[in-house]
Amino acid sequence: MTTTHATYLLASEGGAPKILWRKAYNRGSARKPGLLSWGSGSTPTFFGPSGGTEYVAIVDNSDTAANLKVYRTADGSDVCSVPVLKAANGPGSENSPVGVGRSVFVAGTYGYPYPAVPEGAGTSVPASADFAGGLSRVDVRADGSACSLVWDNALRSAAVPKLSTADGRLHTVVRDPLIPGTKGTSLLDPYRYVQIDPDSGQITRSAKVGVGSLYDTLQMAGTIAPDGAYLQGTVTGVLRITAQ
Repeated sequence: MTTTHATYLLASEGGAPKILWRKAYNRGSARKPGLLSWGSGSTPTFFGPSGGTEYVAIVDNSDTAANLKVYRTADGSDVCSVPVLKAANGPGSENSPVGVGRSVFVAGTYGYPYPAVPEGAGTSVPASADFAGGLSRVDVRADGSACSLVWDNALRSAAVPKLSTADGRLHTVVRDPLIPGTKGTSLLDPYRYVQIDPDSGQITRSAKVGVGSLYDTLQMAGTIAPDGAYLQGTVTGVLRITAQ
């Protein structure tokens, strides 16, 4: 688990929780706009090329960058710390990374206009910012010694992306600006379902799902059903999106 100060690996010992290791991370000097607390917004993600749990990843909250932190699950030792979301210039993510094989995908939420934050979250610094978005892929090297940034773009995902191992695509909903080329958000923003090639970070398929705040996916995670349909929660209901 990850708190606002550190990441922990817990196990059960005699029916009671035991801390196997603890790793503090850079939580920055304040909460950022587009994050719901002062610290990492990541649910830890386990991944790995063999058993799927060799590594665990989070995104920190350092002031000037968002860094993907990858640890070895066995002992908590560092694999790497890689700056991500650089193309979007939005140093923050409230979302859990996507992890599969040796690859990790990070979506940025810096500046996302949440309608409310938890009580006691504190004022963000700065008080507000444009929704930067951003999507990055980082790979752990085959020998596990370090990591490399594979690609980095400014795609504005409005949901937690999911990767389907069945079709080999990342799936999410993006929030486009009302006026193309601008960076702000409005109550009339259009939303699109997209499929993304994980090898290049490029959109391979796109379909409009709606316009306006009723379609706000609010950085919630979607689900891919066994029949291939993509289910995505919004502030007013659930979208079911199928390939045509």
